[in-house]
Amino acid sequence: MTPEEAKFILEARRPDGSDDADPQMAEALAVAKNHPQISRWLGEQSEFDMVIAGKLSGVSAPPRLRERIVAGQCVGRGRSWVAFRRLLPLAAAIALLLSIGAVWLRAPGGNTFAAFGADAEKFINEKWDHRFDLPESDFGRIGEWVAKQDGAAPADVPPGVAGSKMYGCKLYEWNGHKATLVCFSAADGGTIHLVVTRREGVSNPPGTSPIHFRHGDFNMAAWSRGDTVYVALTSSPRAELEKVL
Repeated sequence: MTPEEAKFILEARRPDGSDDADPQMAEALAVAKNHPQISRWLGEQSEFDMVIAGKLSGVSAPPRLRERIVAGQCVGRGRSWVAFRRLLPLAAAIALLLSIGAVWLRAPGGNTFAAFGADAEKFINEKWDHRFDLPESDFGRIGEWVAKQDGAAPADVPPGVAGSKMYGCKLYEWNGHKATLVCFSAADGGTIHLVVTRREGVSNPPGTSPIHFRHGDFNMAAWSRGDTVYVALTSSPRAELEKVL
């Protein structure tokens, strides 16, 4: 597969990575991994998709949109041009929605992983008093304690995360589901916040490969492992996330 063919296929990639197992998509991703220009482009596309998904997660379709579209199809031939002109504003709105609709349809409502990431950022910046329910430097003990609290235990994480210096964990509620915040050190001396929740609470869980994006003050990455969704946040450069993921 040529780089041009890979880029063409990757343009249709779902931002949550749910079609990464497709043979053609997997081959295209392999090409991108070894092609710096395409790899940078793919990262930018993923960031854009995440921003759009976050912005649209709370947007509802115009009321009675389907009925209005069907009504436009039923006008008589003699009135078709007048009806067409009247429907132009609606058509423009529909065109805009369709241009980003693939992201919207994959991320409906407020339980998307984009919404989860945005809420995690808000929790860290605005709601958290920076105290831990369990101050602990051992990742294994953190996982055991969280499991006893019936929380989402960050068990299957990249080796770079498990090998970092831990500060502790905090449990909180997110849209009726439990979320766990674990903080550990970045190589540059900053802090990486790892927030996890059960996959069942996220309407469009990301794939197993981390999706990188930026939201507010943080560089972020989202991925899934088993029945758990992970979001990592840091004010350190994106490269610090890539080192541990």
